[in-house]
Amino acid sequence: MAKNTIYFQHPVTGNRREAPIGFSWTTFFFCLFPALVRGDWKWVIIMLLLVIPTFGLSWVVFPFIYNRLYIKDLVNEGYRVKAVRVGDITLAQAQVGLPLEQLSLASGKNTVEEARATEAGSLANQGVVSANVFYLIGTVVVGMLFLYGLFTTNTSDKKAKGVHDNAPPPPSTEKSDKVSQDLTKQLPNQASQEAELPEDETEFISALENGYNGYLAAPNELVQGGTRASRKEDICKTLNSDLISNWVGEVKKLDSTSNGEGILIVSLPGSRAKVKNGTNIKDLDVRGAYISPDSELFNKVASLRIGQKIIFSGKFYSNKVDCVWGTSFTLKGSMEEPEFMFNFTDVSVMS
Repeated sequence: MAKNTIYFQHPVTGNRREAPIGFSWTTFFFCLFPALVRGDWKWVIIMLLLVIPTFGLSWVVFPFIYNRLYIKDLVNEGYRVKAVRVGDITLAQAQVGLPLEQLSLASGKNTVEEARATEAGSLANQGVVSANVFYLIGTVVVGMLFLYGLFTTNTSDKKAKGVHDNAPPPPSTEKSDKVSQDLTKQLPNQASQEAELPEDETEFISALENGYNGYLAAPNELVQGGTRASRKEDICKTLNSDLISNWVGEVKKLDSTSNGEGILIVSLPGSRAKVKNGTNIKDLDVRGAYISPDSELFNKVASLRIGQKIIFSGKFYSNKVDCVWGTSFTLKGSMEEPEFMFNFTDVSVMS
């Protein structure tokens, strides 16, 4: 609240103004709107112009100085003091720090009651909104913003709840005989539309996916380790031997060693698994696993392109951990992105 209020009247036009003294709380909360409702267009424009270069800091300063600036402008325009809400003109001059002149009226004593009685009608005739009306408008606006905030928050909560309720259930982690059947019918890369997968490849992919689902559903790392052992048993059951014939895959990478020997990485359809040739593991005898530049196989691989569907043959390398030798040294990598060593003996583009 302002510390006092001065009621001004112009001796020629008879126009009246009400000017609070001290800190302007209305300017603090509503920025330039108090100047706007007073019809003080000069300071409305100045406030707007200072907002951008001061990054809004001017709106922190104006509440301290605006009431005094407004009174100073009224005095310069010829307005005189008709009444003071608390005390007299001497007290008002001390509070505002400006020289003020008393309005001389033939009708006798200037009272606060007289000033207030004529204030509303005078301001209305001059097109200026009174302070009480301004406070009423401000209260209504704040109330509407509050209700709008409640409405939007409630709507957002309902939408979020609807999305949560309509979310699909988590995938089942139970092993199912349908997995191997579905893999032969429909695969993410649509390879099944061009060639039916061999039975041992379908069962191999099914074993990997069942192991991955069990790994995700495991409550702790101990149980996760057990899923790898179970997957090993399933893989060994699907492969009658290390030799593989006419499996279907997609070329993921074509590379070479520093000696110019070829490296081929192939992804299996409908699976996260890949097979590749070549390794630096000393315990694995893979002489000839890299593709020699002098071989017919090298020419076939060289004609391939990334993303091509191919039919390939070769052999896996037996291993005690995963049944076939994997390249990952971690449980997470082996279960989530399995990659197995493979010695390619033939490849051809799938027609």
